[in-house]
Amino acid sequence: GLTRQETGAFCEAMALPVWEDSTNADLTYRRNRIRRELMPYLRSHFNPQVERTLAQTAELLTAEVAYLEVQTDQLYANLVQRDGATWQIERTHFRQAPLALQRRLARRVLLEAMPEAPQFDHVEKLVKLAHQPNRSQTDPFPGGITARVEGTVVVVGSG
Repeated sequence: GLTRQETGAFCEAMALPVWEDSTNADLTYRRNRIRRELMPYLRSHFNPQVERTLAQTAELLTAEVAYLEVQTDQLYANLVQRDGATWQIERTHFRQAPLALQRRLARRVLLEAMPEAPQFDHVEKLVKLAHQPNRSQTDPFPGGITARVEGTVVVVGSG
């Protein structure tokens, strides 16, 4: 929870040696451009306390992500049935869940079903499908995975 400047000031006050990594000066690394160019710009043009604001925002988001993960775990346990390489999502309750949870559940199923990590458009395609009429189907996801509406469920799998 400390800024780089606060850490440096503490080390100086306590007469602690500071080692500088030689790669920290290399602006070909994005992290260094952020630290040396973007952060000073944000401090001077937008918010002198930008580091503290970002750290507080990260702290809030960490707690919210943990909460959403627990909610997604519960939703998955209640709505998803897996049989080998096929997943069935009970769509009535899925559609009633908040959009954030629908997206998280869809992403989790696709992470399990697809050979690669799903992109945003893959998740959105699966979420939208749950709101479509019976017998609706997606075009294939990577790896030949499809999703289709069969009555009260969305079936995700190959074939």
